[in-house]
Amino acid sequence: MAHIHVLKASSFGRFLISAYDLAQETDEERSAAHELIFECQSLGFEVMLDSGGYEAHWREDTSWSEPYYEETARRLRDTVSLGFDYPQPTDRDDEAAVRHAAHGSEIAARQGVASDVVPIIHSAENLEAVAVEVGRVTGSEWIAVPEKELGAGILERSARLASLRAVLDEKAPQSMRIHVLGAGSPLDVAVYSVSGADSFDGLEWSRCFIDPSTLRCHNAAYWELIDPGGWREGTDLGWFAGLALNNLIALREWMDSLESAFEEGRLVDLVTDQFPELRGR
Repeated sequence: MAHIHVLKASSFGRFLISAYDLAQETDEERSAAHELIFECQSLGFEVMLDSGGYEAHWREDTSWSEPYYEETARRLRDTVSLGFDYPQPTDRDDEAAVRHAAHGSEIAARQGVASDVVPIIHSAENLEAVAVEVGRVTGSEWIAVPEKELGAGILERSARLASLRAVLDEKAPQSMRIHVLGAGSPLDVAVYSVSGADSFDGLEWSRCFIDPSTLRCHNAAYWELIDPGGWREGTDLGWFAGLALNNLIALREWMDSLESAFEEGRLVDLVTDQFPELRGR
């Protein structure tokens, strides 16, 4: 609930919420969260619903299943719903990756609350070909890929994204957007935007301190040392709320700048000016 309140206050315009996290709340807490989500939507927020596979995987919660997801998802409305992806495939098998993405999309779609459904691709050996086939099978105008499955480091990941973008533009049966799961720092957003990604989600805004002047992520405990003025002003709201609001405002302004630069054809210049270490990469 605290996270959603801060997101609403930031006027960020969009956020992702996990079905798994909602399901862990008490009935009273869950009802209050739903009302707050509906209120945000009435203000024009876009809400993306994650299936909860990430949280269930890392918590080793084998009880999380389709019925629990369905019960949670059906209480919402007009969400951009990510495909149900738990348990996740582990072997790199392209045919299995297509089946898994398509099946997860079917589960999300049949709840009847999604304005769009986003298939998630896991464990694909030939990511580009799998993405094209997922687009053909599902008819979706989206795909989602976990950042960690794109490569070991940010340069390898950005190169894979650029390859994926090029293949989708050439071979996909319809125009397709790429969502990168687990990428939320200003540097991630910048590099992956240049590489052709369209949207992102991550937890950096709630776990780190994003310096508004440099857009670098730091340990949250360093906030008062790096930006004492902002820290004094922000903590009037409480530590977490002040930190998160600072981060969301910095991210929102950065993403607005990226969007404007893209429209004006100067995206690469903006990104390399802000992060000089990317020049020549």
